[in-house]
Amino acid sequence: LVTVASSLVTATLLQCAPADLLNCSAVTVVPLIGTKSKQTVDGKATFTNLRIDRAGKCYRFKFDAPGLLGGLSTLFDVQIGSFLSLLEVVQQPVGATAGGSFNLQPQLVALDGGLNVMTTLSSLAVSASLLVGASKVDFHTSSRRSQTFDAGL
Repeated sequence: LVTVASSLVTATLLQCAPADLLNCSAVTVVPLIGTKSKQTVDGKATFTNLRIDRAGKCYRFKFDAPGLLGGLSTLFDVQIGSFLSLLEVVQQPVGATAGGSFNLQPQLVALDGGLNVMTTLSSLAVSASLLVGASKVDFHTSSRRSQTFDAGL
């Protein structure tokens, strides 16, 4: 019977370079949210709230504990979230003249909770309002004031 003293296991999230999937030797450390270190109980460390906000491919966990050989998870992907969290203006309107259209029209992106562009979103209608200070202004124009997203844009 071998008894191992309690150990503190730490999780790190890595992302392998897509060109190096077989060896996964070219890695980037990715921000990981949650409790990244857990004490072993009966030889097991159980993580309960780890989270990543960035969608991507070729992720893997690396687990380390003092005096022990580290472990690696299999590769996995993180998908874009399915819940709209934020509309972000990525192109500001420019070049308006009274009675005319903007030379450069505004463009928005739909973002999930991890601030990933929701490229699969194509049915959300967005309406524009004109604000002067904190007041909404009723504007009359023949131009469209609403737009539907196409691939997150």
